Amino acid sequence: YPTGSVASNVTGFVGEINENELRQMEGKSYVGGDQIGKTGVEKEYEETLRGKPGGESVEVDARGRKIRQIDTYPAGRGEDLHLTLDLGAQRLATDLLKGYRGALVVMDVHDGDILVLASSPSYDNNPLAWGVSAREWNALLSDPQKPMLDRSIAGLYPPASTFKILVGLAALAEGEVTPSTTYFCGGAFTLGNRTFRCWRRSGHGTMNLTSALQYSCDVYFYQVGLKLGITRLLKWGSLFGLGRPTGIDLPGEAAGVIAGPDWKRARFKEAWYRGDTVNYSIGQGFLLTTPLQLATMYAVIANGGKLVRPRLAQRAPKHAAELNIVPSQLNIIRKGLDYVVRRGTARQAGGFGITVAGKTGTAQNAHGDDHALFVGYAPMDNPKYVAVAMLEAGLHGGSVASPIVGEILSYLLVPESRVKNP
Repeated sequence: YPTGSVASNVTGFVGEINENELRQMEGKSYVGGDQIGKTGVEKEYEETLRGKPGGESVEVDARGRKIRQIDTYPAGRGEDLHLTLDLGAQRLATDLLKGYRGALVVMDVHDGDILVLASSPSYDNNPLAWGVSAREWNALLSDPQKPMLDRSIAGLYPPASTFKILVGLAALAEGEVTPSTTYFCGGAFTLGNRTFRCWRRSGHGTMNLTSALQYSCDVYFYQVGLKLGITRLLKWGSLFGLGRPTGIDLPGEAAGVIAGPDWKRARFKEAWYRGDTVNYSIGQGFLLTTPLQLATMYAVIANGGKLVRPRLAQRAPKHAAELNIVPSQLNIIRKGLDYVVRRGTARQAGGFGITVAGKTGTAQNAHGDDHALFVGYAPMDNPKYVAVAMLEAGLHGGSVASPIVGEILSYLLVPESRVKNP
């Protein structure tokens, strides 16, 4: 594998077939000692890449000497597999993620082609293909940095404020707000005997949907989320593909957690409270998504209302579902995302010679510092690519994650930047 750790989560590796795999592959001409795809596209497209084994049947004497040939069947070469991955961008993504645990995803908003699918830290798949000892294998699996976890498709994180676009769009579509509907943010919101604070303790003042997205006002979305209610929030989350795998042609994709009253009752034997809905409305609480799910969610906003299925192999069929979202309502969300970069919390994403629109997120982390997120698409007026940067314990989406997205999108859209970053 010439790219080694740069794309090991995508390519995967092959290894000797084990007893369990032999049973699963019964009737498909596998024998002990054969090589088989273990992870990544090696596993997903095993039948395509493997080809047809050859051999011959012979009659031998008691000493094992060949007497005559009974039958022969020639080997057949496996097919080539062409990926949508941009190797230069994948290398840059690996460099941008150095020193972080996290993921960087870039996808074509129109057809779901994956150009970047980077997970950090990574691992070198070459020794695994050659064969490692049980001790080496166990050390890799037990590494606290989890290099074999593909965080881009299997890492589960609260979407935090990146989820606010869905809350805002749902509220518009359900008639609960208009572009001119305002709420006052004094820095906190009280529900019963609980106080839910805005990230800006001094408050944002009077906010409409566009300015609430621009400044990521929590208090605005607390109140909008309560007006919608959890049932409609769940409906819109499901519409955008949350709570189920995207269908990318890779094994091991996580479904995420869309939560809700039934989920909470089954999991914790507790009722769902309005306070749960308040947390849910800013992408916190029980809601968990993968970076790839966030890419598909924002692609809907960027491409005009289609939920695309991500793909890595060019031979995989393209698929897009029309969600029938009112264009004027989409444009309100897009305007807010434009303001986030030009005037709001993600100005650093716009410093790379392209126009970017997107949303920051700072997700609470029970195990340490907050996770940093930014989801953005470019060019703003005619979007082509969407990118997601998720950095575990990265602290701030605006200052840490957003410039990473700006740089990778610039690399793909501005030819001169490829000279600077070969």
